[in-house]
Amino acid sequence: MMGQKTLYEDKREGLHVVITAEERESGALVIAGYDVGEIVKSIRGDSDYEYYLSVNKDEVQKLMHKISTEQGIAPNFPALLDWLAARYDDEYCFSKIQALLKEMGVEAEFSCW
Repeated sequence: MMGQKTLYEDKREGLHVVITAEERESGALVIAGYDVGEIVKSIRGDSDYEYYLSVNKDEVQKLMHKISTEQGIAPNFPALLDWLAARYDDEYCFSKIQALLKEMGVEAEFSCW
């Protein structure tokens, strides 16, 4: 992992949620979420839930090009992470980023466990 920004974090009794945007050494972008606690256990049967959106290097380049063209940010990873953190910082950020990628035609792989 090279760079990382926390997009959202909530910690309360029975629940801790953290969602991050990360740059990987491969040039991939990973949006990672981790929910843990008794509330998660009551819903899912296990006390933790991890979920990821992985965008490979070529798709990241496409995303950076589109965002830099439309939003005027520098086409590099630090600027992309800052842009994501500034715009996607609530409890729905994971699904909002998923929708953004789909809207922009950027392929991402979803996985969870």
